[in-house]
Amino acid sequence: MIHSTPAPIDRLASVVPAANGGDVTGPGSLALHVAAVLARGWHRVLGFAAVTTAVGALAAVVLPKSYVAGTLLVPFSGSPRSSVASSALPAGLSGLIGGIAGGSPGERILGPVLTSSTLYESVMNRATAGSAAPPSVIDEVLRKGVRVVRNGDGSVLVQVRASDPNLAARIANVYPGAINDILARVSADGSRVKQSFLRTQVDSADARLSDSERKLIAFAQRRQAPAAEQQAQRTLDAAASLQQGIFDQEVVVAQLRRTATPNNPELRAAEALLASRREQLGRLNNGVPGGSVFVPIERGTEIRVAASRVERDYQQDQRVYSSLVAAVTDAQIDVSNALPVLTVLDPARPPAEPTLTVAAAAALSLMFGTVLGIVSVLAGHALARARTDPANARSWAALSRAANNGGPRGF
Repeated sequence: MIHSTPAPIDRLASVVPAANGGDVTGPGSLALHVAAVLARGWHRVLGFAAVTTAVGALAAVVLPKSYVAGTLLVPFSGSPRSSVASSALPAGLSGLIGGIAGGSPGERILGPVLTSSTLYESVMNRATAGSAAPPSVIDEVLRKGVRVVRNGDGSVLVQVRASDPNLAARIANVYPGAINDILARVSADGSRVKQSFLRTQVDSADARLSDSERKLIAFAQRRQAPAAEQQAQRTLDAAASLQQGIFDQEVVVAQLRRTATPNNPELRAAEALLASRREQLGRLNNGVPGGSVFVPIERGTEIRVAASRVERDYQQDQRVYSSLVAAVTDAQIDVSNALPVLTVLDPARPPAEPTLTVAAAAALSLMFGTVLGIVSVLAGHALARARTDPANARSWAALSRAANNGGPRGF
């Protein structure tokens, strides 16, 4: 009789249940049991790994290769113009102008541009011009092989996958110019819309300013107060001077009356001068006819308030008009500042190797086959244990009868 020595794997499998009284649920015993199961099924794991590796390598050789070319774009904008023109505008008008063209137009519309059909058409036209690749191939690459990612820092990554490395790089390098042209066109259109709106507002403000000018002139002519504030002050100064002169002249007349006769020429001259000053003060109090530079004292406050209101309206309309004219100038200058907002940091170059080489495909297939083989061995072992378990004998017998009878009737 020949006694064979048990293989190491068989010895390991036999030791595992005995190590813990037949229990393989403990962490250490379970690990040893799994290792023994995998060791007994090494040929199956190796078979799966070999087959998948061969299939992966063959697929990498037979299937068409794909190349990925990418370009990185970073945001760029001209120096922002901080205009103080809008600070003097009314709140509603200033907010409306800011809503029309505030901020950086290129940055605001970059997201919609990247997903627009206009960008696809522009890239398609640029890529097909002078290219040896058929338009259908370029169309397929644009529809299925382009990945555009907008990063959180504002940069844009464009990746193009194609079977031709030169075509992939060509299409990737077309994107910056196409994007910038669209952004520049949209920005120019926005600037024209803003200028048109501002010119309409300028015309309206000009009409209001002309009306305020007419009201100011009419008020000055009607009230004979071209400079009401200065005239009122001048009137008060003149009235105070006349009143002081009257007081002084009354003293002179009183002294002459005590020593002179009524027909004394000096007394009569002093009385005439006193009467003249009193008449002048009365004219100041009641208004001086004939376009004097003085205004009636009793109506001075009313005239000053009315003049201030008319002057205030005129100055407000003047500020609005000046601010709108300055805003139009800013908008015209902004047209030249509507530069492309993306500049190329890393241009696309034809990739030297495909995205998946034979070695990479074989390595990935090897890992996949190994995992698949391990799962197959463990599943087969679990199924075998379930079939030999006495608790499952009745269920397996029912399944066998159902299989023999061609249906589930015996179960």
